[in-house]
Amino acid sequence: MKRSVLICGSRSYKLDERGHLLNPEEWNEDVAHGFAREKGRRLTKEHLIMLRKLRELFSSGKLFEEQAQEIGKTLGFTEQGAEEICKIAGLPKLF
Repeated sequence: MKRSVLICGSRSYKLDERGHLLNPEEWNEDVAHGFAREKGRRLTKEHLIMLRKLRELFSSGKLFEEQAQEIGKTLGFTEQGAEEICKIAGLPKLF
């Protein structure tokens, strides 16, 4: 069973049954770093720029699985695929 909360610093964030943020509007860089740490990864400025781009595409309704996969590959998350990169970006399970 997945845990229901991500703790980053002094804040806690509710997660859905797949471990994604329940409320995507709560996403911030601390959340991204928290999810990445769980995977043994460190995020760079480039990572954060790409994660924001992913969120912009999602908000505009123009995010497709292929784009998420490509962004994930660019950031070195090839094994996790689109779902994992969307999770780090604070987005719901999309694909």
